[in-house]
Order: sequence, then structure tokens, then C-alpha cells
Amino acid sequence: MADLSSINCLGIIAGHGDLPRDIIQACQRQNIPYYIMAYEGQTDPKFVQGLLHDWVGLGQAGKTIKHFKTNKVDHIVMAGYFNRPAWSELKPDFKGVALMAKLVGKPMGDDGLFRVIVDFFESEGLIVISPEDLLGPKALVNLGNLTKAQPDEQALEDIKRGLNVAKALGAQDVGQSVVVQQGLVLGVEAIEGSDELIRRTASLKQEGPGGVFVKVIKPNQETRVDRAVIGPRTVEYAAQAGLRGIAAEADHVILLNKDETIALADSKGLFITGVCHD
Repeated sequence: MADLSSINCLGIIAGHGDLPRDIIQACQRQNIPYYIMAYEGQTDPKFVQGLLHDWVGLGQAGKTIKHFKTNKVDHIVMAGYFNRPAWSELKPDFKGVALMAKLVGKPMGDDGLFRVIVDFFESEGLIVISPEDLLGPKALVNLGNLTKAQPDEQALEDIKRGLNVAKALGAQDVGQSVVVQQGLVLGVEAIEGSDELIRRTASLKQEGPGGVFVKVIKPNQETRVDRAVIGPRTVEYAAQAGLRGIAAEADHVILLNKDETIALADSKGLFITGVCHD
């Protein structure tokens, strides 16, 4: 865990989702000064309204560092997910071109990409910390069932299959999530992200008991900048897709807005359970 007392100003690299909001709330609770780096086409403008921030485009690495130095940022955290743009959509500055040169021509999934990004920020004298450092271990999914609904025998079998498939895919740096129904893999996470995975599998639902969404971390995942997360949005999409529940790797996956997420799952009759991979 990082020494939060040593933070002069925390730079929050804000993407999509609820995690940036939770990070800001954690900073406010712990009196940690923060500054938000918002990205055009990625960060929700409503999210940063009234907060200290600047806007840059993806690829503008030099401008990002300049803003961080101006605001005396010495630690950074990446919060939320980013949609990958096409290379042609990027308008990199000088440092951005140098950074992109390390990526071009390489068969690189998220792990490889994030390691290059971490190395870049560290080379600029910034300390990269994990969302967990701010949210604390209580933010992680606990082992066991968290909701009123519980997985039955078929759901447990689907969870076991999902864990095996997700871990195998993760070893190839493909994704973190799968949806399994009655032993049938309805979908695996790729570049679209887990929310879109769930939405996509809604049309593939078979007759009989609904499926299970399984979320894990990849074997070599750079968890400082690529943390597996579930939250209210996950529950909403799972319910809309006709799934019966969510299984997340215990002590590794962050559960956003824990009380709200569990209450929402209870209201929709879904289970959330923390599991381990053998």
C-alpha cells in the first residue's frame, strides 16, 4: 500500500464509469489534495464540473505532464476505463509521439499497453498508485455470498467454468470477464469491455435458468492502472440481460458503492458472490 501521507497533490486520470467519483470521495474523506486530468471523448464533462481540472486529448502526453507539474502533482492514479481510439483519431504532441513509437507494431493487449504508460509516468518522476490504495481493502469483493439470493448448483457449475475460461483468456491478455449459461459460454470480454459484453450476450440467452457474469483479474495484470471493477452499472446490465448473478474474484475485484450495489442486486433478485480460482 502507498504512503498516502506523502502525497503533495494526487493527479486523477479520469476515464468512464463510477471509479473516478469514488476516488474523489476517498480523497475528500482523507483530505488529500487532488487535480483531475480529463480526456476529450472519454471523461464525462458533468463529472468534472466545479472541480479543478484540465482537458487534453489522448496522445497529448506532453501537455498532460505540463498540467501535472503546474499543479504540483507528484502521485497519480488511473480511474475508470478508456475506449481505445483508432490511431488516426489521435493528435499526439512530441512526447505523445515518442510514447506511441513504443507501441506501434507490437501485439499488445491492455497489460502491455499499461506497462508502457506506467513506465512513461515514472520516467517523469511521478509515483503511480492503485485505486485500492485510496479506497482501502474493504472496497474489494469478499469471499462468499454478499446478497440475499445465492447461486444454486447449476450457477456454481457455471461460475467454475467461467473462472477457468476467464483465467485462460487472461493469460493471453485478452480480457477479464465471461458470461456462462448452463455450461455454455455466451461471450468473452475483448476490446469492448465488460459492460458491452453483458449487453451483447442478452440476445444470446438460452431457455432455462439464466447465466452468470464472471469477473477475474488476469494472471499478470498491472493492477495499479487496470483494476477489475464491478458496481451498480454491472448489476443493471446483468438484470437487463436476464442473468442470475455476478461472481467476482475475491480480494482482487473492486466493488464500487458496496451498499448501493448489494441493495440493487437484492431488489432485482440477483446474487453477487466472491469466489476463488483453484
